[in-house]
Amino acid sequence: MGGPARVWLNGFLLGHYDTPRGPQRTLYAPGPLWHGAAAGTRTTNAIIVLELERPGTELPLRDRSDLGPHHGRHRRVREFPT
Repeated sequence: MGGPARVWLNGFLLGHYDTPRGPQRTLYAPGPLWHGAAAGTRTTNAIIVLELERPGTELPLRDRSDLGPHHGRHRRVREFPT
């Protein structure tokens, strides 16, 4: 994908990104947003990508996120016992 863009999955705005400048490289699509298929049936999921500068050549789907390199600029999140 190239340039600033917005991405929707089944009508839900997943977010925006600006590659290759980043830093975010992937968007998270929670499981409940995906339309599942019952046994023996077919279903479709609509992914809409609005590229604002130039169209990308691919739309990779991954099972892990890539939020870009960590440069130590972010503060550490404190974990609290449960």
